[in-house]
Amino acid sequence: PVVVPGKPGESRLIRAVRGELLQMPPTGKLADDQIATLAKWIEMGAPWPREEAEPAVGPGQVLADYLAEGP
Repeated sequence: PVVVPGKPGESRLIRAVRGELLQMPPTGKLADDQIATLAKWIEMGAPWPREEAEPAVGPGQVLADYLAEGP
């Protein structure tokens, strides 16, 4: 599997970005801190935000606040 939740060492994604399987991204290696961030996400179980979740403040609210306060 590309991602094995909780097991970054078994995840093809981590093996790819480390250069163990192929060069990913093809333009050059990711920085060590970027790879560590991906590994941590996988260790956490690779949580993904629900698609139906709404942002705390959407663009419409930002515009409404701006118009209410004025420039």
